[in-house]
Amino acid sequence: MRDISLIILAYNDADSLLNLVPDAYSVLEANFDKFELIVVDDCSSDNTAEMMESFKRKYNNLVYQRNPTNKGVGYNFQKGVKLAKYRSVAYTDGDGQFNLNDLVILYNNKDEFEVVSGNRETRADGIGRWAISKVYNLLLKLLFNVKLKDTNSALKIYRREIFDNVLPLRSNDGFYDAEVIIKSMKYHYTIKEIPVMHYPRQFGVANGVKWKSVLSVLKSMMYFWYGSKK
Repeated sequence: MRDISLIILAYNDADSLLNLVPDAYSVLEANFDKFELIVVDDCSSDNTAEMMESFKRKYNNLVYQRNPTNKGVGYNFQKGVKLAKYRSVAYTDGDGQFNLNDLVILYNNKDEFEVVSGNRETRADGIGRWAISKVYNLLLKLLFNVKLKDTNSALKIYRREIFDNVLPLRSNDGFYDAEVIIKSMKYHYTIKEIPVMHYPRQFGVANGVKWKSVLSVLKSMMYFWYGSKK
């Protein structure tokens, strides 16, 4: 039986979610026997809450959770995982930069690998974020021997049981994605990268391009590295 829990991490993404939620539901309904769509909203200040309540009345198997205060993307990821009930757990961001049909390709490899990650071979979000990502992945390779080309790609699928060992995470910021990969390596879970399409962000501003967010991730990386050496 093909079953999946898809988590969407949202923060002020109402404009993107307007199309992303129906698109996600269509892909899941067409390709899976059982599924659920989980949207975790990190206290958005736009009309995400009102939109999601409307979607809940329209779509079955849609779970919406809103934080009363901003908790961070890593916290939201963990919250989504804890809510997930199916054997395969996938996630994406609420900015709508991926083709969710690629999720089906990732799923079709999950029997051979515990973690399957999308690799954005051609990024569509500018030279600045491309450069930051290159440096970030190089640091992960040097410090943790992570060999993925695109560790922070926001299209991944996991076997649910890995989270028995991987959670809880230390990181509530954007380092959470790398922390999951590093811990998966520690427990000898197999990881596969598969090329996926990537599209320009149509609405809003990505947090990862803000220096405050970049510095927070670097701080979490060094804290995690120091802790791993004890």
